[in-house]
Amino acid sequence: RKRYLAINLAVLLLALAVLAHAYDGRLVLSLRAQELSAFFVTACAVFGLKLVRLYLVFVNTGLRFRTHALQFFKTLLVSLVLPFKLGDVFRVYCYGTHIGNFLRSFMAVLLDRFVDTLALVCILLALVVFRSAALPWLLYVLGAFLLVVMLCYAAFPSLYAYWSEYLLRRRATMQRLRYLRFLQQTNA
Repeated sequence: RKRYLAINLAVLLLALAVLAHAYDGRLVLSLRAQELSAFFVTACAVFGLKLVRLYLVFVNTGLRFRTHALQFFKTLLVSLVLPFKLGDVFRVYCYGTHIGNFLRSFMAVLLDRFVDTLALVCILLALVVFRSAALPWLLYVLGAFLLVVMLCYAAFPSLYAYWSEYLLRRRATMQRLRYLRFLQQTNA
């Protein structure tokens, strides 16, 4: 518990330091009230949908909605501010600590990223089609991420069946039992 709180405090202080360093107040001040209110309403709607969507992923874990909302908004700040998907690593850590399963937490965050990336790719493709523009390089990168995740998802049942059978046919050792337990967790 102390380690969890210390890591949370350190990450939140880091995020606040990055935000304070990178903040440019002129951006917000240059927006008119109408633009600022539209931005605020849109952000609330998007993050509200993401909150509910991620809760549905965690619904069978015993995670209460209040705890989920606290974790979601805490990690949202970090995800918006820190680069290199460090916020997602923090999100996996926080949820994994609360549900007691870091693998399940990782898979939930990966699913969340997959859905967000799919939506972004659809929007970019629509812009390319309607503007008759060339495909931006970002679209290739995002498409590659989606393809890799879909291929892993499609290949998993065969790999799971093969490795389960392989480990069950070999002489039982503690290492093989750990591998089987890991396989069982990935299949849950």
